[in-house]
Amino acid sequence: MLPSFTSYMNYVSPGSCANALVFTLPCGGRLYFSYQTPVAFEKEGRLMVRQNSWGPTTGKHLNKIDGGNYKNRLSREAFEKALHEAFP
Repeated sequence: MLPSFTSYMNYVSPGSCANALVFTLPCGGRLYFSYQTPVAFEKEGRLMVRQNSWGPTTGKHLNKIDGGNYKNRLSREAFEKALHEAFP
């Protein structure tokens, strides 16, 4: 079985959805990307989102993913550790 993907944003301009993709993995997890960078993941019903250290567009992507729940976002280091533990 192969991963599937879709956009998690609803843009009007053609091609802009390609910068906001979520991949559903055969193992049951989901990886969210902003451009080419993983910014969030879900596994076993738990959503983990990285703090924004990029700019306003990625900030919009993160808000779409977690509804603007800034207080639960992880630092770069904590997010990378959690991501590697979830998908070794």
